[in-house]
Amino acid sequence: MFAALNLFESAVDTFNTTSLLKYTWPRYLQSQGTSAGTIFHDFFRKLQSRMKGRKVIESRAGTLEAAATMMPQSPRELVLQVIPPVFLDNSGKPLITRPGGAKTYASSLYNPADLAVLGIQEMTMPGFSKLLEDYATREFVNFRSRPEEWHASVAEIIVKVGAQHFRHINLIPLRNGSWISGNNKPFFFPDAGADFAVPRGIDIKMIATGGNGAWLRRQLYSALGAKTIDTSKVHQMIVDQHTAQGQHSSRWTVEDVVEHAWFLFTAISKPSYCNISGLLVAPESGPIRIGAHLYMDGLGLTTRVSDLLHGCPSAKFISTHYMGKGRKASPDQLVAWLKWLQSELHVNVLPRLLDRKRTSISPEFRWLVESGESKTWLTLLRDHWDHYKNDIPIVSGTMGFLSNSLVRCKNGVSRTLKEVYLPAAIKDEPLAAGVAAILDVDDPNDFKWTKLTALSLSMTPTTRLYLDILKKLASTSPLKCNVDDVKRLYTALSHKWSGDGYLIKNTFEAFDLVFIPHSEQPKWVSLRSARWTAPSCLSDVAALKALYLELRSLFTGTLGVRDATLSDVVDRLEACSGRADQVGEIKSLLMYLSRSLAPGKPPVAQEVISRLLNSATRVLPVRLTVDRVELRSTSDQSWFYADTTTLRTAFAGKVALLDFDMINSVSVTDLIKKLGLEGRRLKAHACEDTVTAGEQIPQPGLTDSLQWRAKYIT
Repeated sequence: MFAALNLFESAVDTFNTTSLLKYTWPRYLQSQGTSAGTIFHDFFRKLQSRMKGRKVIESRAGTLEAAATMMPQSPRELVLQVIPPVFLDNSGKPLITRPGGAKTYASSLYNPADLAVLGIQEMTMPGFSKLLEDYATREFVNFRSRPEEWHASVAEIIVKVGAQHFRHINLIPLRNGSWISGNNKPFFFPDAGADFAVPRGIDIKMIATGGNGAWLRRQLYSALGAKTIDTSKVHQMIVDQHTAQGQHSSRWTVEDVVEHAWFLFTAISKPSYCNISGLLVAPESGPIRIGAHLYMDGLGLTTRVSDLLHGCPSAKFISTHYMGKGRKASPDQLVAWLKWLQSELHVNVLPRLLDRKRTSISPEFRWLVESGESKTWLTLLRDHWDHYKNDIPIVSGTMGFLSNSLVRCKNGVSRTLKEVYLPAAIKDEPLAAGVAAILDVDDPNDFKWTKLTALSLSMTPTTRLYLDILKKLASTSPLKCNVDDVKRLYTALSHKWSGDGYLIKNTFEAFDLVFIPHSEQPKWVSLRSARWTAPSCLSDVAALKALYLELRSLFTGTLGVRDATLSDVVDRLEACSGRADQVGEIKSLLMYLSRSLAPGKPPVAQEVISRLLNSATRVLPVRLTVDRVELRSTSDQSWFYADTTTLRTAFAGKVALLDFDMINSVSVTDLIKKLGLEGRRLKAHACEDTVTAGEQIPQPGLTDSLQWRAKYIT
């Protein structure tokens, strides 16, 4: 067998030298029939193995090469390949040569099927893709400098075999000299008929095309995803790059940013939907930022925002380049340009109420309120209420900030907005002048001021105003007060109880605002001294029912004024304790208290009466002599009360007796019982005997009279 193998090798050498069977001998490296199970099966296997390692295959370079390197020294040592016609140029040469040159490709004169037995395979599409990728990456200078015709041929091949397999390779030349792959979208064909220029600073991948093979390469670029450029796509690219750039860009000049905005404004075609509110705008100074953070003077506004915020350190205005750009156009286009900046880029033409994050009052509006005249920002809110009203509820403290801000009043003082009034608020209340703080504005009768009632500006008299008027009246001489004025104010307050009841009651509790119009000595008293009904003996309380019957809801409902009780009577007795000059009032109080304890009357809590048992409470009038009365306590054991005429006559001036008629009257009898003082009766402590003295003298007349009546008695 070895002799046969050596003989075949010698024959191959002869074929390659003489050209006889030079390109067909590989066909005989395998059985032409069936060798399985014969001695030739092992022969052909050994023959193929020996021939793979010998340089017996002619390459495209004309050299004899082995089918495969038996011991490859590096990954770049490759086996021979057959290159299909699809990967050849028009002259039949490989478009791309592998490392090693033409020697790595088998001659095209062989039948690829004959070479397959030696392991020589045809180049595949993935193999070509990898070869092209290596070439474009490792030898990119040579790759990019190849002639247009060569690139056109490569493009034609790729389109034929499928561009999706080559999308990752940098095959697309751009106008800026760089090359990109199909994965670096978007990229565009230049539109030769376009009448616009892409603004400076906008990074748009524009394909560089030209040369004889441009149409073939255009097919490739199209297959890789290239689109034709138009204003709509440039519009989208500008917006996308501004959004991605954020507010920290230094790559663009002011002129660049203005041109970007102008392009969007004048673009003939635009994307069906594109939010351009994030477009960056150049300020007069400082870094670029979105339009919502900047200001500009609006068209048709009576007040310029540049005047309102003049001197405000946080207010930033757009660059004058925007106005300059617009002035180069027609007047109508200038107007449209300024409106577009306002509506589309949201550049502010009025001071912002809320800050950028819409979480608090903006620094500009706070500066306007705290540094400027109040009529300025109030008029701003009034005239542009529809612009501001929806921002007020967003931040919880906004309403409080505005309503509690100081505003100037007509009398030169300052009050918070919620404390002031417009003139219309007091026209129907004659006593409001001098009490109400009137807002100092130039046109107080303008109906638009009613919009600011949402901020607590008062257009009608308020509860607080009526209370302030009452307080002012109460601070003057009661003799100058008119009860009709007071009733009018009370009536007004009674109509406001549902919303301001707490305020009304607190004010009445803090000030003496209850007017008692006594003809001789009118006075103002506290709510504590007022009762709706009270007995006449209670001199320290004011009974209001007789004075203000029609205002019962105000006094008994809102203010909680109650009827006088026995507890009030006891309170007054305790207040008069030991005061001899109040004996008359004390006696009236004790008699009223006793009548209230009579059988059939509502029960009285014992603790109320028990307060009179205190040894320090001296409210029982005790007569010592004809012209001397003292006040004693219930625990004082030195006084008594006479329960018979004889005892009263006998002990008058000798023993301290309760200064009440306890014989012919029941004025304090029930009170004595309730206090447990029945043991103080003189009869319980003194014995009464009848003693006769002198000469007996008959009285016939009386004797006859008694005898005459006796028959009727028996």
